[in-house]
Amino acid sequence: MQYEGVNPNAVAYNCIIGACEKAKDWQRAIGLLRKMQFFKITPSLISFNSVISACEKGRQWPTALAFLGEMEERFIHPDVISYNSAISACGKSGQWQQAVWLLSDMQQRNILPGVITFNAMITACGSGKQWARALDIVDRMKWLDVSPDIITYNAAISACGNGRQWEWALSLQEAIRSKGLAPDVITYNALIFACGQGREWQRALGILVEMPAASISPGMISYSTAISACTKSQEWNMALGLLREMCSRQLKPNEITFASAIHACEMSNQWEQVLVLLDQMHNMGLQPDQTAYNSAIMAFETDKKWDLALELEADRFDMQLDDDLDLDEDEALQLLEDAQGLPLGTLQSDDFEEELSVDEL
Repeated sequence: MQYEGVNPNAVAYNCIIGACEKAKDWQRAIGLLRKMQFFKITPSLISFNSVISACEKGRQWPTALAFLGEMEERFIHPDVISYNSAISACGKSGQWQQAVWLLSDMQQRNILPGVITFNAMITACGSGKQWARALDIVDRMKWLDVSPDIITYNAAISACGNGRQWEWALSLQEAIRSKGLAPDVITYNALIFACGQGREWQRALGILVEMPAASISPGMISYSTAISACTKSQEWNMALGLLREMCSRQLKPNEITFASAIHACEMSNQWEQVLVLLDQMHNMGLQPDQTAYNSAIMAFETDKKWDLALELEADRFDMQLDDDLDLDEDEALQLLEDAQGLPLGTLQSDDFEEELSVDEL
């Protein structure tokens, strides 16, 4: 930082720390703050807020809280921005208890929380599956004359989804309408997710259909979430229909989308459809993730398609199988057991047959 004839001041450092914060480079932001101290340049409230925000963006909640404490040691009083960033840092890491403590602490210091504060709190509660607390915060905002915005409701709907409370999620949709707020694509995606978590796949599809009427185009996440909703209810045919519709709209599915569709087919013993989906992934240049591999292999094993299961295991571990390899069933099963780390005879045993039949129910 120091060059001949140049004496960087606090403003210059704050600008660079701010750039690091926007780039999510929390380590460099901290390093610059320490350099300020080394060169006897006193960090300001802006300096610390930028560093705490950088830690929030980097999901470093313990470090964010440490700098909040260091501010007190240096007689720099945190403001609402300091607390907002610290609460958000905790929320992104599922540390909802820490977020609750921070909100209580700022109120004891007579620092008034704003809508951004409450939105961060609701997100924190949602990450911790504390849906009832999230709804309580929405109510508390009204008592404090803080008007919830669409981000507030989106976070609360997501919290209800994480808590499998689809009815409450739909009630929040009604609250959005009654307040004249404009729902966005995040609102609809969160509603679809909440209904899917509650095994309400038909409601999830109904919300997907609503989107164009609200002048909102369903995106890849919208369709992927709806496919997941169908998968949770073992509606494999609907899941594949959504996948086809998605492609017809020039929306490219990702690995997670396909993994969900493959899982839907696996649960309904549709191994032929699994093959089609794997081929489709290959044509799109997508590599199955571990979830897709596990579901596909289970689908093949359930229907005793040992050769297909073995071929997929080889593909998963990037093994080369001889094209003219001729194995009988016992040899194929032994290779599968080796690949999956199973004890010899597991796949041939009666216990394994019973386990498969239970999985089919």
